Amino acid sequence: MEQIQEEDRADWARRMRSMFSSDDMVDISGNLKLDYFKPVERAAARKWTERERAQLQAGLVAHGVGQWKDILENFLPEWGAEDLRVQTRRLLGRQQLEPYISARYRPTDVAAIDRERSRNQQIGLGCGCWKGGQLVNDDAGRVDKLWRASFKPS
Repeated sequence: MEQIQEEDRADWARRMRSMFSSDDMVDISGNLKLDYFKPVERAAARKWTERERAQLQAGLVAHGVGQWKDILENFLPEWGAEDLRVQTRRLLGRQQLEPYISARYRPTDVAAIDRERSRNQQIGLGCGCWKGGQLVNDDAGRVDKLWRASFKPS
């Protein structure tokens, strides 16, 4: 009796797979194609060079945080806007870039970018919100309050 129920369940599962799954996922009988579920091999992530970091810093000085299109056109056309955002987070040491964008933050020079990273690190280490080399917000809003109190847009 149990074996019949098990066969009925397996048959039902195959029918459902055939009805609701794509052809590359299951065969005509509703059996899974295991190759479909193997992890996709991805190309190795491209690393930023020191020259490219310097170009991004120059772009931030020239155009400001958030001006990705201008920085791409004038300094780093081989990268994408998301790549610039991620690398800018690393340079500034701040996960959230929106406060910089809304303040139209434009560092005066490369040293200003380094100072901003140091300030963010000091805030993060002081309140336990320095994660993965970046200042991250806390639920209580303490990080944002400390950051805004000491932020001086250039």
